[in-house]
Amino acid sequence: MVLINPLKGKGGLFIKLLFNIRVNPYQPIILINLQMDKRILKVLKEIEDFGKDNYMFNVPRETGELLNFLVHYKKPSKILEIGMSNGYSTIWLAEAGFPVFSIEPDDEKIKLAKGNFEKAGLKNINVIKGKGLDVLPKLDEKFDFVFIDAIKDEYLDYFKLL
Repeated sequence: MVLINPLKGKGGLFIKLLFNIRVNPYQPIILINLQMDKRILKVLKEIEDFGKDNYMFNVPRETGELLNFLVHYKKPSKILEIGMSNGYSTIWLAEAGFPVFSIEPDDEKIKLAKGNFEKAGLKNINVIKGKGLDVLPKLDEKFDFVFIDAIKDEYLDYFKLL
């Protein structure tokens, strides 16, 4: 399964297409996992607040909830994220406990993300430093869930490398 950002406003449609689940397109879908660890929810809220003040282009909370729902539903053996930034979407992906491999070229964002992962108590995240197009050809891993949230002009190139 490959998901690309943005999903905002299209979550119900994607759920229907991917899983053939009956969805009313006029009614919002609440996807948050109510059993999520309160420490993780607190860190997510802190990242949301930090992102607003520091121009971090994190996915909307609804997209994070959708990602989390899909990971819980599909139970992938390995998850790949291209474009980690400060780790917001990574935490949504990693909360279910499956291994997440996240690619990010920026040292400052990697530092922020690792701090956020530590605060959230998540140990199933493997950070790979580098540009997605440089890293992907070198990966020997196979992934059954991929989330792309990187340079939009490069999306087709990512697909070709996957």
